[in-house]
Amino acid sequence: MTNEEWKAAFGEPTASFDARFQQTLNRLEEEKTMKRFTLRTVILAAAIILALTGAACAAANYWMIGDYFGTRGPGHVPEGFESGYQADYTQEIGNLHFHIRDAYVSGNTLTAMVEVSRKDEMPALFVTEGIEEDDLIANFDQALSFDAEEKRTIAEYARDEGLQIYHVGSWFTQDGKMKEGAGDEWAEDEYRRLVILCQVQDIQNSNGLAQLSWDIYMADKENGYQPKSMTIKLPVEAYTEWTVDVNQAVEGIPVVIDRLMLRQSRMELDVDIAYHLDPDKMPETVEENTAAALHYGSIHLIDPETDEKLPMGSRITGGMRWLDEAHTVFEGTLGSVSGEYVGDTIRLKFYDPWQDAYIASIDIKIR
Repeated sequence: MTNEEWKAAFGEPTASFDARFQQTLNRLEEEKTMKRFTLRTVILAAAIILALTGAACAAANYWMIGDYFGTRGPGHVPEGFESGYQADYTQEIGNLHFHIRDAYVSGNTLTAMVEVSRKDEMPALFVTEGIEEDDLIANFDQALSFDAEEKRTIAEYARDEGLQIYHVGSWFTQDGKMKEGAGDEWAEDEYRRLVILCQVQDIQNSNGLAQLSWDIYMADKENGYQPKSMTIKLPVEAYTEWTVDVNQAVEGIPVVIDRLMLRQSRMELDVDIAYHLDPDKMPETVEENTAAALHYGSIHLIDPETDEKLPMGSRITGGMRWLDEAHTVFEGTLGSVSGEYVGDTIRLKFYDPWQDAYIASIDIKIR
């Protein structure tokens, strides 16, 4: 659906609120492969595997953050993890009820679960950004209950089953600024409830408290486009943040690790990196589809004791960015490690996806 078709169907949105959500739409369109499609595909693939082994049962269990990771979602949190969230934030638009089920700020990353349901608790199809009504219902990855041979669209399925379609969204902004992040959603109770998971990065706090704007919207053909916002405050648990100056070349490739930036919380250990390429050691010709063409950016976090990948933490946001016009200086997210890791050293292994092999490694003492 184009912007013009959306407005014709749902009416003109409020300018101030639409500006914030338009930023999200633009970001998802420009970076759809990395930010949206890849995440949704990975989560769906994991969920299919779990469903086949009998592990996917969110509809009955009402997942919290600690239940999501390692089950439907990628990554892990420490066993028995609970966020400690005790607030009761709720908003309503028309006949829809939005409720924050769980929320946790780990370092500078917010993870939140938002429930969307009808006030009368009747089933409905809740369609979020990136999903169109003319998409096949078989590809509607909020649940795994549709036959792969099903040829009806979401709109046709809703018509045949007597379900109303609502276009809904939930995100979090701070100080009027749209924050980068990622998300997922799934249906519960036979489509009586949608749960939207939002993970938002670069959250700032003051005296251990993060003040945010919780922005939601609902749109349908009957009521048009209706946005709403609420100011919320979430506690930020104590965390430790430190930098390790490395300034060391990686043997075998033209990469120099400048530093690692680390953030340890109860939930996970976040690992960010700054590195640069040594132009004197770069290949004379950089061929397409090589590690060099990707600036040696595929780096895995490895346990030096076992030479196996460390258990992935729960951070699903982030990416690498270059800091110079020549694209030789980089800074960004390596990933996160489960908060249970207590080792004093991390091995970085550089992976070449076309060779399906590691091409270099370096051990860095982090504690």
